[in-house]
Amino acid sequence: MVTSDISFNGNMEIDLGGITAELHHIPSPHSDDSVCIFVPQERVLFIGDAVGVDYYINCYLDKDKLRSLIDAIEGFDFDTCVVGHAEPISKQSIVNIMNSLMER
Repeated sequence: MVTSDISFNGNMEIDLGGITAELHHIPSPHSDDSVCIFVPQERVLFIGDAVGVDYYINCYLDKDKLRSLIDAIEGFDFDTCVVGHAEPISKQSIVNIMNSLMER
């Protein structure tokens, strides 16, 4: 295993040459170390598997963490959300999905 060359706390920006990738630590029911990537110029948010159960705790869904994730995601100004195992979806769709999980 190779460890990373870069680590950060909170937020970090990466200049990709005319476009910026903003990395943000976010709360997540899936893992304690979730990071999303926001590309403001493209209005795209990458969240990977942030919306998921915790496989290390018997597929437990922590609704407090999910609520915090919803609040964090709603704070970004994006049109398209790229998730880990599905097609990209709209901001409203990902928020609707997460809110439906809160009702379970």
